[in-house]
Amino acid sequence: MIRKFVKYCFDLSGWKIVGKLPDIPKWVGIVAPHTSNWDFVVAMAVKFITGIEGSYVGKHTLFRGPLGWFMRKTGGIPVVRTEKNHLVDTLVREFQNRERMVFVSAPEGTRSYVPRFRTGFWAVAMAAQVPVVMVGLDFKKKEVQIQEPFMLSGDLQRDMDRIYGYFKTVNACYPALTFLNQPKPGDPRPSELHLD
Repeated sequence: MIRKFVKYCFDLSGWKIVGKLPDIPKWVGIVAPHTSNWDFVVAMAVKFITGIEGSYVGKHTLFRGPLGWFMRKTGGIPVVRTEKNHLVDTLVREFQNRERMVFVSAPEGTRSYVPRFRTGFWAVAMAAQVPVVMVGLDFKKKEVQIQEPFMLSGDLQRDMDRIYGYFKTVNACYPALTFLNQPKPGDPRPSELHLD
């Protein structure tokens, strides 16, 4: 019932899903660009429509009250950003211990402007030896673009160049808030990478 209602609203709003989620037991999904609260709404709609059971992390303050119940029910894992944690190790263990696992990440980590993607998703996918699926939220075309899964090469620079190459073609809700199309003077190039 909920799935049909969500799909009806999704279709009515003019959005469509292009591509399909992979039929494989374990993978890491990266969703971008992330510049608006609408990104979460669109991503949740896709979750309900497709029936995917994925885990994701979110700011711990979002897990309070009734919203907290919803966040946990839909696979959310609260994270305190100011504290050093071992999230990568925890997620890798989950991949190793489960028969099926999907971890979805918004690698910008915030709706605000950042000069590059965080690379925790890369570390998780490499350590767990699972493929990556890129999912673009294109607000101009009103498309959720699901790309084919691929295995990382192990070369961070090479892998991120491929990932940036795709996401530069996706139209953010607020283009000025993403480095992908609007780099600001003095920011490091996205190719100046390190693990974080």
